[in-house]
Amino acid sequence: MTNNRRLFERLTDPEPAAARRRGQDTRTLIESVVKHLRKLMNSRHGCTLIQPNYGIPDLNEFMFSLPDSLGAMKAAIKQAVEQFEPRLQSVRVQYVEDPDRPLDVHFDITAKLITENETLPISFSTKLGTSREFEITD
Repeated sequence: MTNNRRLFERLTDPEPAAARRRGQDTRTLIESVVKHLRKLMNSRHGCTLIQPNYGIPDLNEFMFSLPDSLGAMKAAIKQAVEQFEPRLQSVRVQYVEDPDRPLDVHFDITAKLITENETLPISFSTKLGTSREFEITD
């Protein structure tokens, strides 16, 4: 891998020639992955014509059958990340139960971040907000 950012990020905000360098800035790479995961998990199947299965299924399919649907939701997230975020490998998705807020939906995503020189363990915390959008933090 020769660049920290995705193609669209490089096109909309090109680095000046002086700022270009060999190697990767790990923090920039992580920020790019988080930004893409936010976009991926807040997109629904059918939202793009060129890739109809980009994103995750409509959340309404899952929300009416909680907690029985948590396994299917977890599998959908894992499949989407594995398919559309090639900078991550060995993806694991785990539901995080909060006894004080049983209707909140939280998942932890752990994976290996692939860089030019090494493979780093990484984890993200997701939370389905009241607006039905996933918030993602690293």
